[in-house]
Amino acid sequence: MDVQLSEAGRKVFPYAVECKNTKTTSIGAWLKQAEANSEGLEPVVVFRIPPSTKSYVVLDFDVFLELSKPQLDYSRICSGDESVIDVTVWEEGLLSTCN
Repeated sequence: MDVQLSEAGRKVFPYAVECKNTKTTSIGAWLKQAEANSEGLEPVVVFRIPPSTKSYVVLDFDVFLELSKPQLDYSRICSGDESVIDVTVWEEGLLSTCN
């Protein structure tokens, strides 16, 4: 785990962050490393591929959905408004919130 947190920090940020800055990607191996070092926290990989200055995050899809909840208009999604989102792709995780 590249970001070391205190007990108080773990309560407000429950993620085990593995950081990578490399020209080659090995996301599967990075996730395994994050999971192995997670110490009960949610494993997350943050990576950058030089020379880009953009950083990207890899995390469990269910965690992503949970983090996205405040941004989503569930009334439109639950009504079946397909202009909001491709329901077939997100159906299992997202539409379960409509029930």
